[in-house]
Amino acid sequence: MNQLLLQLHMDILFNQIKKEMYDVTILKIKSNEYKVLVILDEYHLGGEDFNQRIINHIFSSIMINYYF
Repeated sequence: MNQLLLQLHMDILFNQIKKEMYDVTILKIKSNEYKVLVILDEYHLGGEDFNQRIINHIFSSIMINYYF
C-alpha cells in the first residue's frame, strides 16, 4: 500500500508573466524523478500592454460574474 502512495505521476505547467516577457515551463514528475519537458521564453508577450489586457479581462469577468 505504501508503494502505491509513493508512485506519483503528474505533469505541471508553470507560467510567469514578467514585466518584459512571458515564461512557460512544463515539468513531469514520475515517482521521485523530475524532468523538464519544455521551457519557453516569449519576449513578444508581456510588457505593459499585455499586463493591462490581463487586468481588463479579470476585471470584466468579476463584473459579469458578480453583477457589479
